[in-house]
Amino acid sequence: GHIAAAAASIEDEFGKATYFELLTAVAMRYFAEQAVDVAVYEVGLGGRLDATNVIQPTVSVLGEIQLEHEAILGATLEKIAQEKAGIMKPGVATLVFEQDKEVMESFSAAAEETGAELRVLGKDVDYSSRFEATPELGPHARVCFSSARTTFEHLPVPLKGAHQSLNCGLVLGALDELQAHGLQTPERQVALGLAETPSAGRLEQVWDEPRILIDGAHTPESVEATIKAIGAHMRFDSMVVVFGCAADKHIDEMLQRVAIGADKLILTRTNDNPRSAQAKDLGERLKGMASISMRMAQVIPDVCEAVNTAVRAVSRDDLILVTGSFYLAGEVKRLLLEARQKREGQHEVGKAQQQIEAKR
Repeated sequence: GHIAAAAASIEDEFGKATYFELLTAVAMRYFAEQAVDVAVYEVGLGGRLDATNVIQPTVSVLGEIQLEHEAILGATLEKIAQEKAGIMKPGVATLVFEQDKEVMESFSAAAEETGAELRVLGKDVDYSSRFEATPELGPHARVCFSSARTTFEHLPVPLKGAHQSLNCGLVLGALDELQAHGLQTPERQVALGLAETPSAGRLEQVWDEPRILIDGAHTPESVEATIKAIGAHMRFDSMVVVFGCAADKHIDEMLQRVAIGADKLILTRTNDNPRSAQAKDLGERLKGMASISMRMAQVIPDVCEAVNTAVRAVSRDDLILVTGSFYLAGEVKRLLLEARQKREGQHEVGKAQQQIEAKR
């Protein structure tokens, strides 16, 4: 009610508030009412003009800059980085990791212009990572982070992939900065918190026999990171990839990268996103790629049928990966959840029937 009234009071001057603006305002009010110690806001799209950017943060964090939303953010990494760097504030630390030269130059220029304190992992603060395997965790990465205030040593990274080690480093850097503002961040509690990190949509195993993973990768770089992470963390004989993506993505590059890791590729289209590319269009693009054999590919527009086809194509030691968009990953997760509930319901009915027969 308070938010609706506030939006109505400025409508004549600024126009109707958008859904995202209203949601952001509701979150701010809720956090204030709950008197939270720390609130984490994820920027919507871009940064400079985002609704969340009215906040004066304690610390800012910028992850990897990739080519996406070019129509709004700009057609180059440099321009996108400039938009993302719009969240920098005078005197506020901004944590980043090393990446493309033009991105780092944009970050440095923005920090200098705004008076923000740019901190680069491994350069301005000590950070390192290593890959190992243990009986408890299997193959996984561990990271170390240290500053004048904080030392985190060999903390296991909860998510798979080299990029997640860097993301974990950014989180530790943010905690270090919060400690400078009075928040206690004991290493044991941080380790426990990391261990409880949810993996929904991030190489999440949603079915056991056969193994079915879902991942929301929706850019060429994230698809490549997903394929590499599976190779590093999992053992399997062959992999079937069920792929679908939005029509406005870099489809050719995504297909090229996903085909590198796939022994069989099934192209489909989610029903959950009207912007999804048609499965037959994905097939046509694939045909035009000389480096990819169409013998390994199949076009199956219906998602349920695509997954069932993948299941029929694998044996016990194989793997099924569903990727290309969070919409596709979410739809498949929902379908499998419904299938599991139906199977468990049938199992309970069967058990009840057996009990009735026994009593007779």
